[in-house]
Amino acid sequence: MSDRRRQVIWGGGGLALVVALYLLARVFVLGPAWEMRGKIANAREITGGLSTQLERYENATDRLRAVGSTMLAADRDVLEHRLRAGLSTIATDSGLSEVVVSNSPPRAVANPAAQVRMSGGWGKLRDRLRRQTDFYVVRGRVQGTGTLESAMLTLAAIEAQGWVHRIEGLTLRPVGAERELVELKVDFAIAMAPDLAPRDAPAHAPDASDTGDEAIAGLTQIALRGLFRVPPRAPEPAVVVETKPEPKPDPAPKPPPYENWRLAGVMGGNRVEAVVVHTSNGKSRVLEPGDRLMGATFEEGSGERAVFRIDEKRYEILLGKSLADRRELK
Repeated sequence: MSDRRRQVIWGGGGLALVVALYLLARVFVLGPAWEMRGKIANAREITGGLSTQLERYENATDRLRAVGSTMLAADRDVLEHRLRAGLSTIATDSGLSEVVVSNSPPRAVANPAAQVRMSGGWGKLRDRLRRQTDFYVVRGRVQGTGTLESAMLTLAAIEAQGWVHRIEGLTLRPVGAERELVELKVDFAIAMAPDLAPRDAPAHAPDASDTGDEAIAGLTQIALRGLFRVPPRAPEPAVVVETKPEPKPDPAPKPPPYENWRLAGVMGGNRVEAVVVHTSNGKSRVLEPGDRLMGATFEEGSGERAVFRIDEKRYEILLGKSLADRRELK
């Protein structure tokens, strides 16, 4: 074998050995190293993010203690008693009647971080957060009836209490025909954390005056507007009915003054005559049958009587009597 061929064979064998060693190193040394380097970089990034978050909550302990100091009690029964008594006092002192305070049992609140997807070893932290209960929430409602001013004052006083952590709902409904009263319903939420609330936490004294003068003045202005009152109905225009006066019947014609003529005598014989005398002036007239005197027609006479016809009726007049004293003949 020539020297040149021997050199080629040794050179090829050496190159193959180098390639083999590189592949082995990449699989067993370089690959794990690169993977470990990536994990280290990822861990550093997560650690940096957590450090930034921790800096934001550097005073978290003091802040949690401050929140705990606003809680009514660490014990559920004590908390429910104090919130019912406190809200009832506020509503009553503000002027409401028929006050009712109700609440639900405390409910655990899940940590929002337990819902975040975490890979690697952080999954154990998520599982731990899911099992852990940081605090509870007691929800309830206070309601009552009163004037709009009393209702608004009650709402403002409830919001001013540090132990009422959130107002979640509000309802104002007018009641009564005149709508001078309203029914108030306030839904609230109170936090409860047994490990934060002091064991000897005193009962927070509710006080409607915590509302403040400016708030009370604003509420008074709102109440004076009478938002729910029914406006007075405008008077209906008067309906003028023109009535025509009923026609008056024509007055009955005044009867003739028969009282002025008196029968003075009746003369008989072949020719009957009646003598009548005017009572005022003494003038006399002699009437023969068929003669008329003020619409009265002389028909006949004898002795001390004379007969006259007036409007188709016959009347008898006695001697010495006036025509007004006539008597109808049947």
